[in-house]
Amino acid sequence: MAIEWINYKENGELNYKLPFSPDHVKQFVGQKTRVTLKDNSQKVGFASSNFVNNTLVLWTFVNLDENTHQLTGSDRLKQDYVKIPLSEITKIETILNSNPRSGMQLTNKFKVRDKEL
Repeated sequence: MAIEWINYKENGELNYKLPFSPDHVKQFVGQKTRVTLKDNSQKVGFASSNFVNNTLVLWTFVNLDENTHQLTGSDRLKQDYVKIPLSEITKIETILNSNPRSGMQLTNKFKVRDKEL
């Protein structure tokens, strides 16, 4: 079964939907990403450029206060990494320009502005 890739605009509207190819990873590196696994569980994080052996890597900020959207503590930039084999993924969703460097709110949640997707 092919993996479906859904990309949302910054306002949460559908941008496009298409079959996923590993070549697409470079298009959403650093963007907020949600993957749905074969067991229907979901993983959310920022997509890493470390795509090796058909494994997608997502990372989240460990010391992020979701209420203030600020990094806290002495190790503010600490990140957790999760490796997900493509063979376990059924759907990949991304949000266009969702990296905080693009002006989006800093959050580990899959949302745009105050709207959770």
